[in-house]
Amino acid sequence: MFDALTHLDFPAAEADRDGMLDRARIVGVTRWLVAGTEPTTWDRTADVARRTGGVAALGVHPWWAGTLS
Repeated sequence: MFDALTHLDFPAAEADRDGMLDRARIVGVTRWLVAGTEPTTWDRTADVARRTGGVAALGVHPWWAGTLS
């Protein structure tokens, strides 16, 4: 199973990221998308995806779209 939307790159996920992924695997999740929300976090998003076996999606969340030029 593929989890089509995670924010494993968020600082709040850092403390339990391995535990979250272990629990996901237990229920059959084998891959995940790590969704970037703004350009300043894309490096972290790509790094977390690479280190965890996920797929990075580097985009802009609609909440932040108005703040970019």
